[in-house]
Amino acid sequence: MDYTIRVIATNLISGTVTVSAQSQGEALAKVEQRINPKLKQEGYEFQLEFLETAERAQSAAA
Repeated sequence: MDYTIRVIATNLISGTVTVSAQSQGEALAKVEQRINPKLKQEGYEFQLEFLETAERAQSAAA
């Protein structure tokens, strides 16, 4: 599955990211790993919001 998640940071511009994961929990964990730890240390708060879930089509081997 592909999950599109909006990331909103306090005093920063929001953006979206799409990650492949087996579950929403795994998708959130992957997005959290991408957030710069320095920003967290500086006190920025992050809000994650699911926008879309899409099932990835499996391609058949010829």
